[in-house]
Amino acid sequence: MDWMHRIDLHKEIQEVYLHTFLFKLGIKLVAIFLPFYILELGFGIMTVFLFFLAYYATYLFVSWVNAYLCSRLGYKHTMLLASPFILLFYLGLRGVETQAGLLGLALIGGVSYNLYWTGMNPELGESSEKDSREKETGLFLSMPQVAAIFSPMIGGVILAFSGFNALFLTSATLIGASFMPFLFTQEHYNGMSLNLKQYIRHYQIKDFLTFFLKGYNSIGVKMLWPAYLALVIGGSVSIGGAGSLMALGSAATSILIGRVVNASNRARVVSAGMMVAALSYLGMSIVATPITAFIVSLANGVGYTAGNVPIYSKAVNHAEQEDLIEYFAVREFAIGLGRTTAVLAAITAFTIFQGDYRFLAAFTATAISVLATAYVGSKM
Repeated sequence: MDWMHRIDLHKEIQEVYLHTFLFKLGIKLVAIFLPFYILELGFGIMTVFLFFLAYYATYLFVSWVNAYLCSRLGYKHTMLLASPFILLFYLGLRGVETQAGLLGLALIGGVSYNLYWTGMNPELGESSEKDSREKETGLFLSMPQVAAIFSPMIGGVILAFSGFNALFLTSATLIGASFMPFLFTQEHYNGMSLNLKQYIRHYQIKDFLTFFLKGYNSIGVKMLWPAYLALVIGGSVSIGGAGSLMALGSAATSILIGRVVNASNRARVVSAGMMVAALSYLGMSIVATPITAFIVSLANGVGYTAGNVPIYSKAVNHAEQEDLIEYFAVREFAIGLGRTTAVLAAITAFTIFQGDYRFLAAFTATAISVLATAYVGSKM
């Protein structure tokens, strides 16, 4: 039990780890089931896409406003400000009945999560040590995945026996508890010292394109894969199992990659990981059984995380060299733009194609964006 003596919430990076674990434990209970829930309400697949479109389109309009709030309130207070709206988002989903209500909650969710990440990303940059950034980034990214190993399966069991109301309530309780560690350490305010036009003019185009592409292909696991599982595989336990295996691959890979990646092998790690992820996205469009879905999910978790850890740690380094809040504000805008573009591409694919070709087209575009991420991200 020696590890217990090393836990000190007054060390800010450990505070971040604990919060992230609890926060993602609550989020991951629900996340993979959102398309399933919308379909269970009686809406069609296009409503699922419109929900995610409304959610991520908010990033394009609020990223800079939220960054300004963060510079005035501080990183932790910004996350705390976001927390009641995040809770409202999940609790509101319990009783939503109309498409208008669903899209309204999507807007609340998008704004509140953008506000949360506006504080969370610079908090990691401020709390982590530059000399051990790859390792600490790996641990930071592994915390939600460790939580997510259990969350989707637990969520599937809760859903099977108690329904969505109990699932959303459990999720909201864990999310609320996750903010308690921030009571132990000091606040940070660094950022927003530059003119917007001046800052964007000096922003590295490779960074922006990498974040745009990462936003695009993240829709694969956030929307397309859960929707495919709900429509083709079915069953809350099967959906939860696929999510848990994806998280298992991500958690193990985050810790390992964070320890072994360095300047000399960084580009190769990014390229190899993203190649595996691209192949897994192609596989997602053809699986037909829970077992094959589990295998593809595990491969995606391993591959995508292997490529993502070096990219995120490099982003934190660049942010520290520039301006923490402003750097991540532009990052959130680029990610939101990529995700919005991906949802629109999915809507187009489902409008043009019929049957299985709809998912095949959408997943193929996602796989191509992953390969592009490998090329651009390895050059950050």
